Amino acid sequence: MNKDEYLRRLKNRLNDLNIDGKDEIYNDFTNHFEIGHQNGLSDEELIENLGSIDEVLESYESLSRQEKITVDHHNQPKEFTNKITHVNVQARHANTTLKHSNDNGFHVDLYKDGKLPERLNHTLTAYQEEETFFVNVLPLFPYKSHGDYELTIQVPKNLDSIHLNSSSGDLHGSDLIIHQIEIHSASGDINLDEIHTEQLSMEVASSDVHINKLSGNCEIKSASGDVRISKSYGKKLIYNNASGDLDIDGDYLYIKLNNVSGDVNAEFKTVEQMNVSTTSGDINIRIDNSDNLSIDTHSLSGDCDVYLKGKDVITNRNQSVTIGEPNTPIKLNTVSGDIHLDMA
Repeated sequence: MNKDEYLRRLKNRLNDLNIDGKDEIYNDFTNHFEIGHQNGLSDEELIENLGSIDEVLESYESLSRQEKITVDHHNQPKEFTNKITHVNVQARHANTTLKHSNDNGFHVDLYKDGKLPERLNHTLTAYQEEETFFVNVLPLFPYKSHGDYELTIQVPKNLDSIHLNSSSGDLHGSDLIIHQIEIHSASGDINLDEIHTEQLSMEVASSDVHINKLSGNCEIKSASGDVRISKSYGKKLIYNNASGDLDIDGDYLYIKLNNVSGDVNAEFKTVEQMNVSTTSGDINIRIDNSDNLSIDTHSLSGDCDVYLKGKDVITNRNQSVTIGEPNTPIKLNTVSGDIHLDMA
């Protein structure tokens, strides 16, 4: 199959789809061949890279389910007014800004900057299935080019849930009220401010995370990125880390910190249960409340030091101690890293 035959079949398939912007989509593919030829690729190589027409247009078929879709290569505004309780975002390389809308509706914008190959490399689809709103930033062509993609999503308050996936784009979210938030990120940085939720769950590879003024339970799994949590509170905090550092100040009743080689610096107010473990990273924790504690320490070669109002309580590697009526269990486990617990 050559270019002319491919484009002819493409036009026939587009005619079968009930979507706007067919001419723009067709021009995208035409430009793809032109750019590919300029880069020394043959028709056969370009078609092999693209794949079958049905596969390439699969994302566009979802657009037929929408009442209002407008398409523009540089700025793609989309508005939705139907009842939606869940949002699923596949942002890929786009930097994503998440915020509440002024009119309590849904609005999505993708701004694409850069040269023509970069702008043509990704497109935006947004559609609704029952009460779930899907937003996808999809690669159209296999060029190894990177434009600047800025995805802005405006949502109403009190959504049931939002799920966001990103490869390398940054995420910014502020002043949000969403019951469940789930984030997966490979390398983009994450900045969240004034977040009100029942549960924030996050899994990151090398992303740096900064969370300010979070109210709600928090669970973070990190491979190598640093995490900073400030002025936050909730019932439960769970942190699993490979090599990134954690800095946190907040108020959580149930705390579980699993650390491999990164350092942890933490300040907590009221703790009812805490389990801390490290392999080689150092952990420094300060707790404001100091009454009615049951503390157990276990170490192979690292130090576990516990101080109560500036005085030594535990200095041995393996020791247990109770303070008052011991209804707050604290367990400290280390292989070679040091753990320092300071209680006011």
